[in-house]
Amino acid sequence: MRKIGFMTMVMLLMLCSCRQATNQVSMRTVVVTHPETTDIKSDCEVSLPGTIKEGQTVQVSFKTAGQISHLNVKEGDYVPKGHLIAVLDAADYQIALNASQAQYTQLKNEVERVKTLYERNSISKNEYEKATAGLEQAAADLQAKKNQLQYTKLYSPTSGYVQRIDSHVGEMVNAGSTVVSLIDVERMEVEVELPYNIYHQRDNLKNFVAVLDGKKYPLTKLNIIPKAGSSQQYTMLLALPSEKSLKETSGMNVEVGFSVIGDNSIQPEIMIPESAIIYDGSQPNVWVLKSDSTIFRQPIKTGTVIDGKVNVIHGLNGNETIIRSGVVMLHDGEKVRVLQQKSSTNPGGLL
Repeated sequence: MRKIGFMTMVMLLMLCSCRQATNQVSMRTVVVTHPETTDIKSDCEVSLPGTIKEGQTVQVSFKTAGQISHLNVKEGDYVPKGHLIAVLDAADYQIALNASQAQYTQLKNEVERVKTLYERNSISKNEYEKATAGLEQAAADLQAKKNQLQYTKLYSPTSGYVQRIDSHVGEMVNAGSTVVSLIDVERMEVEVELPYNIYHQRDNLKNFVAVLDGKKYPLTKLNIIPKAGSSQQYTMLLALPSEKSLKETSGMNVEVGFSVIGDNSIQPEIMIPESAIIYDGSQPNVWVLKSDSTIFRQPIKTGTVIDGKVNVIHGLNGNETIIRSGVVMLHDGEKVRVLQQKSSTNPGGLL
């Protein structure tokens, strides 16, 4: 009986060992995908969406402090350059100017008498120079008072539309306080977001044109900001021609076309599902499937994220097979089983 019991225990241990070995060699099931690529060649035409915007927004303010007595514009008004926007109560400035003018006139008459005495050698040169210096100081003060009186009238520094009114009649304003905000329409611009693969060829972009309401407008490249924005794309600014028909188009969408001219092809834009990325600290990686069903971790550099898809700037060539889901528990060199996707044209797998 003891011998039979011992043999039974040995068989049970062997069975457990076999089950453990079976569990160790079981393969994980994963879902795979292939990167999506958009290959743009040199000497080709590219079309991207853009947005028309004003060249700048101008904060218009007085150069001196005072109480607003007149405001000649309202929000939405178009004002040409040099248009009178607002006026300050100038009574105190006029009084100060009159006082300064009287003082200057008095000093000027005194200097004339001192000059006569100096020419007769009745006073010293030092007394004469002191008198003329006082007159110069009075003249400077008089000019400052004239300027302050002129500063009580606020003129538009550019042609544009009144976007916002910040100060109103009866309010006290300080020098530099914004009275109105103007949308400068002297120069309208188009803003275009460039993906990295086109930004990489920024020196080869030529022949810019905007298409708005079926009409084409030539564009002039102003600048490409060399730092990616929050969307990991690069902003290109283009100038529209100075046409009256474009003065009221700020905020409108426009199609921007241009040519890529050069000897080199633009690197293909590679997009992968966001779910395929696994992070090692802050370093993004993907699992790449080899032909023998084993996997390895591939570091990548990412860019734009749009609708759950990530632009891969570096690390993939677009021909790889990568793990799309089931990425968390994997490790380098592991052998995996690929889950076959059901075909929409062969739902039962019968063909």
